[in-house]
Amino acid sequence: MLNIIWSIIIIISLFTVILNGNSAEALKTLYSAIESAVKLTVTLLGVMAFWSGISRICENNGIVTALSKFLSPILKRLFPESFKDKETRNHITMNLVSNILGLGNAATPHGIKAVEKMGKGSGFLSDEIILFVVINTCSLQLIPTNLSALRINYESKEPFSVLPHILIVSCVTLFFGISLCFILRKISERKNK
Repeated sequence: MLNIIWSIIIIISLFTVILNGNSAEALKTLYSAIESAVKLTVTLLGVMAFWSGISRICENNGIVTALSKFLSPILKRLFPESFKDKETRNHITMNLVSNILGLGNAATPHGIKAVEKMGKGSGFLSDEIILFVVINTCSLQLIPTNLSALRINYESKEPFSVLPHILIVSCVTLFFGISLCFILRKISERKNK
């Protein structure tokens, strides 16, 4: 269905360009946009490759285990069942750390593996999986890496000026998201009794 919609939009755009007689200007704009998209893709790919490499080094050198121990008081309270399995705990930790660094793309593989381990192949969404998804959606970011790369690419004079705002919004949404999960869990437990 989406392919049909895009095809219709492209055909209407082409007819509009031809009818208005602006085909030369449209081609110039198209090529400029393609060049800009390729530059942006290469920039973001470089940033993501760098931080993914750092993430892999952290995994291989035991830094993930150290971070897991550091975050263990929080993780133990948030994910009491999943915390017992070391591999699940490490995937949760790497996912959270990647999100904190603003690397949603690098966090995704760890998030998927963590959910697979938490669900144990049952296909059932446990309270811990729902909480994990909410935490990922709220995504506490101390360093919005991708956003900063975009702002630098578009020659922002102050690419990190949004940092305090992102931190405030991330903390507030994270607090309310976690609180809402626990409130709904308690309501569900009361109804089941």
